[in-house]
Amino acid sequence: MNPALVPALLAALSAAGEPGADASASPLPSAARPAPSDLSPGASPATLDLSLRPSSARPEAERPRPAATAPLTARGPDVLPAMPGTPHTLYVNFDGAVLRRGCGNDSRHDCSTLADLFDGYIGPFVGTEARRVAIIESVRKDLREIGVRTTWRRPPEDPGYTMVLYGDIGAQDFAGIAPYIDCGNLWANDTCFAGAFQGSNTGATIILQEAAHTWGLEHVNSPFDNLHPFVEAPAPFFQDQCNKIVANTDLVETAGTCNLVHEMFCETGFQNSFRELLYLFGPAQPDIVAPVLELTSPADGSYHVLPVELSLYGEVVDDLEPQFYAVDIQQDGQTLFSDEAIRVDLRLKNPPPGTYDLLVTVRDEGGNAGSDRVRFTILPEGSEDPDSTTGDSDGDPGDTDTGGSESGGSEQMGCDLALAATGPAWPLLLLFARRRRPRPPTLATSSAPRYMENP
Repeated sequence: MNPALVPALLAALSAAGEPGADASASPLPSAARPAPSDLSPGASPATLDLSLRPSSARPEAERPRPAATAPLTARGPDVLPAMPGTPHTLYVNFDGAVLRRGCGNDSRHDCSTLADLFDGYIGPFVGTEARRVAIIESVRKDLREIGVRTTWRRPPEDPGYTMVLYGDIGAQDFAGIAPYIDCGNLWANDTCFAGAFQGSNTGATIILQEAAHTWGLEHVNSPFDNLHPFVEAPAPFFQDQCNKIVANTDLVETAGTCNLVHEMFCETGFQNSFRELLYLFGPAQPDIVAPVLELTSPADGSYHVLPVELSLYGEVVDDLEPQFYAVDIQQDGQTLFSDEAIRVDLRLKNPPPGTYDLLVTVRDEGGNAGSDRVRFTILPEGSEDPDSTTGDSDGDPGDTDTGGSESGGSEQMGCDLALAATGPAWPLLLLFARRRRPRPPTLATSSAPRYMENP
């Protein structure tokens, strides 16, 4: 890019006013980043519209509705954990799965002893990406002091992980279920289930309760604890106090099952959820793994003739996805864009002619940074396109339109970055809808008794 263009871009950015109206964008919640800015190169009426898309902003929490989870039997004898204080990973699977039988409850291979209960299939969560992010963040909030890391990307098989399938569980009379109570958390690869609630607090509570059962925790009678069999409180959590253990949704008091751990912190028949998790997994571990950013659009070294619309798009690979990354875009050492998003997803509409060399950096919530750069050239209108014989080389994984017309999509994500030579810019809409797979034919239900956890 011609260095002379940079000061003009930055000067226009500092003088930006209110963003132009966009009929396709929804208002951002108060917790989102500041409103979009406008950037006018030179004295022309062109604008650069920067804004967080609704699905990328931090959504407001929804008030939960009552839900119930089911009572369980113990998996084995009452024992102490083999390696207390060992950090663990919780994988929330929003994508659904075809369940396998005959291999126990192995999260690494989608195995479940409850497969027949769901006809061997869990449908994906059909809520928006913003809802998924909100649910993950709510789960992390309750585990912020515990050595359990939460992700929506399937972890490596070693050293193992707990999986909660969060999606269409069919017509059930419970909100969530685990296969058993695993005293001492002896098996590190359990599979459990949660219904597809849209509310982040409700969803997170059910996810955490079912996972906690596979870690050896039982139901208690405090409505403010995540282990209460009904989700009634607006934002329950793992309470640092001794609560009475109950056997079912009728709150029938019981002496408890996994007492070797319970009695380390409470009298017999009581449970301290927070202290037990801290004992099992240790304190929260710092995030020391840097994200990896790969820019895929526009193609590096490509040429584009005005008028043109480009997508600046890059996926982030991280062991703790999703995260809200601080996204920074620089040209010749000067910052052109800085905001927060879960990936790099911006639109460039009719940028000024010149050679661009953009350095894009993403920094995760632990302060670890990853970067990538892309070089491309914008030629004046009427120029011969050197790439014309090779076709479109933008490499946009979404919906890049170089013809200047608007593109549509059912959901938005990322950020919008649009340069317009004439009139206001419109945002890029990338299709991200996941189609729900049809359920396979109903399979015969085993006659063997099942032990279900109360929703």
